Amino acid sequence: MVARVIAQKMGSLLGQQIVVENVAGAGGNLGADRVARAEPDGYTILMGTVATHALNPLILKTKPYDPEKDFAPVSLLVVVPNVLVVNPQLPVKSVAELIELLKKEPDKYSYASSGNGTPLHLSGELFKAMTGVKMQHVPYKGAGPALNDLIGNQISIMFDNLPSSSGHMRPARFGRSG
Repeated sequence: MVARVIAQKMGSLLGQQIVVENVAGAGGNLGADRVARAEPDGYTILMGTVATHALNPLILKTKPYDPEKDFAPVSLLVVVPNVLVVNPQLPVKSVAELIELLKKEPDKYSYASSGNGTPLHLSGELFKAMTGVKMQHVPYKGAGPALNDLIGNQISIMFDNLPSSSGHMRPARFGRSG
């Protein structure tokens, strides 16, 4: 989403079309590896993430690229917040109530993420460590399938990026009527 907005503005400033190619898979490694191996012609740019440049190189046995040697940083473009979302049928109205429920019923609930080793998986593990709750991680092949199961009440809790969940979120009404 950000790449397309940036590409449109760059294209109009440079007077030429900028093509955005989404290369999904392996937590961003497939796309990052493709850019790392591309001809250094100045026309190929990667929208790197915390996954492609910090997490994946630390957790993967086979590293297809070196995030420091194979890339030159240009600019920080965006910071995307992570969110904790729950199915509305879960009987909680706050994070405190969620923690209380998870402590009262350990290992009863599972949480979804967009995959093993992703920042969202690690957000769930950090949440567990900081709160002392117990729940099982269920990795999905992307946020879309995980959101489908969250909305369908196949899973109750998910750690996600705000952009993919925002269209499904209902604003909280803490203390407000209506």
